[in-house]
Formats: sequence, C-alpha cells, structure tokens
Amino acid sequence: MNKLFKHISFLRGTVMLTALTSCSSGSDEQTIDLLPVMTSQEGKWSMIDNEGNIVYDNEFEQTPTMAINGFFSVKENNGYTLYKTGGKNPEAVEGCENLRAVGIMADGLVPIVRPNKRIEIVNKNGVTKFELSPIGNAEIDACHECFSDGRLMISTSESKVGYIDKNGKNVI
Repeated sequence: MNKLFKHISFLRGTVMLTALTSCSSGSDEQTIDLLPVMTSQEGKWSMIDNEGNIVYDNEFEQTPTMAINGFFSVKENNGYTLYKTGGKNPEAVEGCENLRAVGIMADGLVPIVRPNKRIEIVNKNGVTKFELSPIGNAEIDACHECFSDGRLMISTSESKVGYIDKNGKNVI
C-alpha cells in the first residue's frame, strides 16, 4: 500500500510539472530540484531529489510545491512560506512568511502577496525589488505566477492585460 501511495504522489508531481512548462523561457530554463512526496499515508510531506533521494523527510503538514530554481512554498498556519533549498533543513526566506500568495522563482524574482498589501516582486533574499502600483486609476490585481523571458503578465481591476519587465516598467 505504501508503494502505491508513493507512486500516486509521484504522479501528482509529474502532473504539476506539465503545468510548469508555461513558465519556461527560451534563455532561462527552469530547473526542478525537488518534488513533494508522502512516504506513508499517516506521515507528513517530504521532498525527493532528482536522484530519488528523500530530503526534508516528514517535514511538512501541507503539500509543498515543487522546488524550482532552488525555491518552493508551503501553506503553513494562516499563509504561505517561501523556502530556499540546499541545506540539511529547508530555510525560510526572511520576510516571506504568512504570505497570501507566492509564485515561482524565475529570472531571480518571484511575485508575492503579503496580507493587505499590493503584489510585490522580491528577489532571492526576500528583498522587495518593486511593488505593482496602479496604472492610471486601475489597480493591478493579478499577475502570472512567474517571469518568462524577462516579462511578467499582469491584469488590472479594469480587466486590461499587459506585461511588465524585471524593473517594474510597463512594456505592453
């Protein structure tokens, strides 16, 4: 039964991989470092690396996202936490806890939403690079989960869609 459960968890990760391809860019390929797995029905979530080794064993109550370009997120308590991979234990990115939403790290940037704040773009250290400010009188109320080819798709409260670059400038 446990083997079947591991295979189902692995298949779930494979399906998530298909969804990720929309974030791929021609020049900056996405790297999947770890996939979430559950090693027993009663246990917590773990991660598995590209060589099939279990890492962060029984670490998470909720399902982590795939670790892409060295970063992943997990729903914890009242929000999401952005984590950095690489150590013996996962390391929370400072200032990126209790988020309402968190995207995928690409081009060294990730969109996040803090409670009662606008969408922010932060770097690998959790430092805010810029905030998605209104365009005219329209709030930017949504964005794609990651940058692709140096651009991030956004949409406004007036249902207009466009793109910003890695510096926050409107390019389309």
